Amino acid sequence: MGATQSGELSSLNDRANELKAFKNDIPQEKARQRIEHQLTRYTGDLSQATPRVLSNFLFSMEAGGKTQFHRCPHAGAASAGKRIILTCKREECPDPRNCPHIPNATIPNTCKISSSPDSVRNTVSHLRAIYRRLGKTNRWVDGSTAEENPALSTEIEKHIEFKEKEAVDALVQPIQATPLFKEDVDNILIEMRAQAANSKTLRERTGWLQQAALVSILQASGRRPGDIIRLHLHLVLYLPEKSGLLFIMTIHKTAGSSGISRFAIKRQQSAAKCTVADLENYLRALIAFRHNFNNTCLLFPNLATHHSKNKPYSWHAKNSTMRLDVTNKYIEWFAARLNIKSKVTLYGIRIANALETKELATKEALARTMEKGGWTTEVSAELYTKFFPATSNITAPTTLVTKWIAEPSENRVLALINK
Repeated sequence: MGATQSGELSSLNDRANELKAFKNDIPQEKARQRIEHQLTRYTGDLSQATPRVLSNFLFSMEAGGKTQFHRCPHAGAASAGKRIILTCKREECPDPRNCPHIPNATIPNTCKISSSPDSVRNTVSHLRAIYRRLGKTNRWVDGSTAEENPALSTEIEKHIEFKEKEAVDALVQPIQATPLFKEDVDNILIEMRAQAANSKTLRERTGWLQQAALVSILQASGRRPGDIIRLHLHLVLYLPEKSGLLFIMTIHKTAGSSGISRFAIKRQQSAAKCTVADLENYLRALIAFRHNFNNTCLLFPNLATHHSKNKPYSWHAKNSTMRLDVTNKYIEWFAARLNIKSKVTLYGIRIANALETKELATKEALARTMEKGGWTTEVSAELYTKFFPATSNITAPTTLVTKWIAEPSENRVLALINK
């Protein structure tokens, strides 16, 4: 073998190892591997598992749950979901530390602690993906064929329904943080935009516009703050005629069969209340600030530190993003100025978004639509991006993502923002 061929082979091997490391570094891939390891230990043989075995496996995992199912006077109150309740959170309580709502103050941890319905759905999503990789792609009927997926069955769907009913009966609400609803977020955004407008330096203005863009996207999408700050710059695209934005997430917490998720945000007529305009103003400020986009390829990099271009995107997605603790402090400051009395956090925006969605009559259809980014079919998404047609024959998510990043779409925001 010649020196040139040897060098090329070495380069290919290095690239293959880099792709493998990228795949294994994705949070949902790590979660899938962990669940697969646990399931293997539980069943002994993955290929022989039935829906009943998987249902029992899901019940066995509940010991590690973190959601408390209150069947006491705290159900539905602000303390719902907390393991230990030392003071009553009801406004009408005359003595929060010695009230009838805490009959066993010395043993407050009396209600059931288990997995939430969302956690169970997450795990089931991973289970379905695990069996799809084993070639079991069909819905389970009776197990007579090798292609039937035990996680894609009526029994598992009933298991999820049981967990949802249990949560409803116990009045469990998604109050992992105090909800921060749209009206309050809009007022905080007004304050952030004012800070940007009154900034004395371009650096300061860019920082405030970054904060406003992040909060605005969180409010419009209802996604996790930690997922949004990891967005790849080349995977944010304009919809036709710049009518909105399509976001594609490749490194995120939400479990999915492919590990890829997307959502869309439409442009509003009023620029003062438009998420698309907030992001455009932020990116134009970054361009004026001469920010080197190629160093991290992050939509929301930490502007206070130097970033090495020798590190891959997956590394920067962990180490180079803007700091959420700083943003939390800012919104707490603005909330105090606006006389918002409840505790505010970025995650509270996601919680409020979830609560508002559940109030709609078509909540199930809307939830599915939001999860897929506004598209009812993958075909419609193909009409708006150059990614899917170019990679229609690629089945491995890691290869797919790598090709997207290597061949950026003509519709990406950074390419069209000033046109």
